[in-house]
Amino acid sequence: MRLVLIQDRIDLSPDKMEQMKREIWEVVSRYMVVDDDFKEFEVRRLDELIMLVSNIEVKDLSALATARS
Repeated sequence: MRLVLIQDRIDLSPDKMEQMKREIWEVVSRYMVVDDDFKEFEVRRLDELIMLVSNIEVKDLSALATARS
């Protein structure tokens, strides 16, 4: 419920929120092996500050290490 209220305040529809979540996952998964689902994904508001909070389980960083070499 809290997430819905925050989405309303920042004028972000549930569909747009889901699209953003999917796109962020796609970008992160290009660089490391990650879990298929977010552990946390929400927009938080603290006074005038709006923050995107996201936790994605990283399963493997070897692709990231290889890319740096």
